[in-house]
Amino acid sequence: MKKVYPLAPASRRFFARLLDFILVFGIIVIFYFVLFSRNPIETDFKGYLFFLYMIFIWLSLFIYFVLIPSLNKGRTLFTFILKMRIFDSNSENYFLIEKINFRNDKHKIYLYFITNLFKREFFVWNIFCIINFSLSIVLLSLGDIKGLIFLKSVFISNAGISNTEGTNAFAVIFTSLYSINLLVLFGIFINFWINSGKRNVIDIFSSTVTLYLEEIKPKSDNFNKDKKNIINYGLPGEILDSVFNEMYEIEKEKDNEKNKWKAKRSNRIR
Repeated sequence: MKKVYPLAPASRRFFARLLDFILVFGIIVIFYFVLFSRNPIETDFKGYLFFLYMIFIWLSLFIYFVLIPSLNKGRTLFTFILKMRIFDSNSENYFLIEKINFRNDKHKIYLYFITNLFKREFFVWNIFCIINFSLSIVLLSLGDIKGLIFLKSVFISNAGISNTEGTNAFAVIFTSLYSINLLVLFGIFINFWINSGKRNVIDIFSSTVTLYLEEIKPKSDNFNKDKKNIINYGLPGEILDSVFNEMYEIEKEKDNEKNKWKAKRSNRIR
């Protein structure tokens, strides 16, 4: 009988994502206080520290949401706890890392997390980080004093900073970019909930799928009668049996190799 797994519902994916972000955000906040404890942004702004902090934010998000899932079978901490996994719909019916030989196929690992998982996160936080990185470069070019004024004009324009400290067109551009990014995130959020139990726009764009690893059981013993009730999503869906069959074959080969090695060793001892 084939194993069938449903796409993860929006509520489960939302809570996993929320908890993951809280975890990463906590690390980012701790680093903020460590980095700016001696040089507070409000009174002793240093452009290079702000630049380092923006790099740290991007690296933290990249490592947690791209690198770790790439090396951990499509799972972050809370997707693992909530029994979900990310699969690549373009590979041979399963997550690419499953069939990779780490010694011979390092380039495949690199291409995988750079393309699919990076694309998966592109509209979620990568655009935001790109805007932040660009802002930090502008602040470095302006110097510490003018940089602080510019930073305030971007984030506190409603407080009258623009009238007192000379906001220029670049500050308006960055403010607009942050606003557009927020609107894009809102649109993704709406699409996320509308397509609960289906692939949303991010899944389609990144050629990935998130499955909830609770097997769907047929209502009767005759699988063929219930086959019409099974939705084929064009990816793992009911094809997941090939995943576990191949995983079983791999483990079987490993056991055979171990047994051969043990047999040779025992013959030598004799």
